[in-house]
Amino acid sequence: MRINPIIIDYGVGNLYSLRKAIEFLGIEVNISNNPETIKKASHIFLPGVGSFFKATETLKELKLFNFLKNLDYKKYKLMGICLGMQLLFDSSAEDQLSNGLSLINGSVKKLNIQNNKNKSYKIPNIGWHNIEKKNSLQKEKILHNINLDKEKFYFVHSYHATGVQNNNLTAYIKYNDIIIPAIVKKGNIIGTQFHPEKSKSQGINLIKNFLQ
Repeated sequence: MRINPIIIDYGVGNLYSLRKAIEFLGIEVNISNNPETIKKASHIFLPGVGSFFKATETLKELKLFNFLKNLDYKKYKLMGICLGMQLLFDSSAEDQLSNGLSLINGSVKKLNIQNNKNKSYKIPNIGWHNIEKKNSLQKEKILHNINLDKEKFYFVHSYHATGVQNNNLTAYIKYNDIIIPAIVKKGNIIGTQFHPEKSKSQGINLIKNFLQ
């Protein structure tokens, strides 16, 4: 399979950090918001930071919302990162109730730490976390050559996915006893709540695994 990755530019992502991480692997990558250009890709990255509602509205203005929703993911691989992962789900309550791409079942809600007994838990959740596989015995290609006991990933978010089906949940973190999906997967569609492009060598390895 020829590797031709594209990062979708819709004005709300860490495009250049992600491009630098991919280029570190010796792989050329394009940045585009043109559906015809994106169609030529093998691997699609949907990054994102900020508001879910604003992101969906921008994707619609660029004619990318329905394009991504209806793409044949037997032919393409898609990785949503942070807000990009949240956009994969059915809906979000951020700003106002708004629909996502519905590529993976679930909804996005604000972190609730009202019963917080440890002042180290704050909103937004910013920092480094070890992630845990849902099934510690199952081999996950996306986590190949990553030592989950030692290597942490960088998170920064105030909202998280809920109602994710067990067969779509690959890995998670616990935050004030809240189970936060860290990696979700459905076929060729993968989402990471953390930023692999900001997660040092382990993040680079995860991107490498996605691109294989």
